Amino acid sequence: MDYGRLGFLTRIYGDQGLRLVPVGALLAGWGLIDPVWPESSLRVTVDLLLIIAVIAGWILIGRYYENRFGRVQPRVSRLSLVLDVTAYWAAHWLDTRGLPVSVASMVVGGWFAKEGFGSSGRRWYFLVPFAAFVVLGLLPLTEVVSVQAVDGRIFLIALGCAAIFTGVFDHLLLVRSLPVSADA
Repeated sequence: MDYGRLGFLTRIYGDQGLRLVPVGALLAGWGLIDPVWPESSLRVTVDLLLIIAVIAGWILIGRYYENRFGRVQPRVSRLSLVLDVTAYWAAHWLDTRGLPVSVASMVVGGWFAKEGFGSSGRRWYFLVPFAAFVVLGLLPLTEVVSVQAVDGRIFLIALGCAAIFTGVFDHLLLVRSLPVSADA
């Protein structure tokens, strides 16, 4: 196995795609349920229980990856994380300034593009959410929805769906790329 492929597999293993599925389901669920279930003490309790379920799912899926493929310590670039978060919040701030587009959606789309193009075509499926978020960012130009609507519920639903979609495809890419021993 060449070192480039080994580095890529280590990086994608660190992402552990299936961990994104419960997180994506929670985000999409929040976006979908918000207009039909007003704030109440029961809703807050259910939200808290869902967060606990997502954390439990995250831990259990992490154990699955460790038992199935072994342990890998992912390298997280703190600088990249800080830059990504800063860019998102700056874009979100710009969205409150009356621009006719959702800059935050386009920044998130840019992150998906970075992941898709930065993988030498192996993670081509990241380009699907990239296109969706660019369209979402430009949607207020049609005057059908406002920037605030895009940045609220619609953004949560789209981000949740993107997390589920890319998480499942990351997992499939990992499973197809790694040989699994007979005792795994």
